[in-house]
Amino acid sequence: MDQVKVSILGREYIITTKEDRARTEQVADFLNQYCKQVGQKLSSKSSINIITLAALHIANDYLKIKEEYNKLVRKIENKAVELDQVLTND
Repeated sequence: MDQVKVSILGREYIITTKEDRARTEQVADFLNQYCKQVGQKLSSKSSINIITLAALHIANDYLKIKEEYNKLVRKIENKAVELDQVLTND
């Protein structure tokens, strides 16, 4: 496990992770930039409000992508069954 120092909204955090350093820094940078964008749109400048709202937005995006992924997997599985039926009926 590695420890990586990251900065989010001006606060430093030490993250213990199995991911490599570059990936951890990439994720933290994404979160930091996202929080800055959210913060620009809020009247409240409370870090906890900004981070909470950012987390809600990211979770919503994640769930939408996960649902779309599951739909695509089901569609591929159905097409594979159809293809198998066509090939075995010849």
